[in-house]
Amino acid sequence: MERIELKMPAEIKVDPAEVMRYMRLCGGDVEIEKRVRELIPEVSRSFLPKAAAMKAVVRAEPDGVRMEHLMLGGQALKKHLEGCREAVLFAATIGPGADREIARRSAGSALDGWIADCVCTAAAERLCDEICAQLPPKQRSRFSPGYGDLPMDCQGEILTALGAMKYAGIALTQGMMMVPAKSVTAIVGLITE
Repeated sequence: MERIELKMPAEIKVDPAEVMRYMRLCGGDVEIEKRVRELIPEVSRSFLPKAAAMKAVVRAEPDGVRMEHLMLGGQALKKHLEGCREAVLFAATIGPGADREIARRSAGSALDGWIADCVCTAAAERLCDEICAQLPPKQRSRFSPGYGDLPMDCQGEILTALGAMKYAGIALTQGMMMVPAKSVTAIVGLITE
């Protein structure tokens, strides 16, 4: 696998409409939308984006996909990566400050805690979009453990292969939860012609 250097954004721009979507409120509540707009800049100050990424050769096998020494089981990822000779694996986080900010806001107000959590979710997704924008333009959509039949327990192998603790400060609990919580692992197939 070949390590890829990614440029982390100086600022992650969070769209209030995305936060409302994560809250399952698509407009209509003016007061909540106002509070969302107030909290976005405050919560955003806690972000410290980091990522680890590697490019690997993809080889389909009967039980899944092999990416050099990493075997990822299941048929869904194999189908998703059809036509891709290479893929990028990455782990990204908006950092531990986001976890602390969510906890702090939740202790003061359930609504503010909920908003902070959704702001951080939107920011983590935006960070992943910015990472994908740095990859070759012909690519498949992100695919993560837990999608289809790709098991969540492969998360540890992906994080280990990426050196995610060293390069991005991402660890995995025994219960398969990533720490910091607003972290993502993903596989992006590179489409060959």
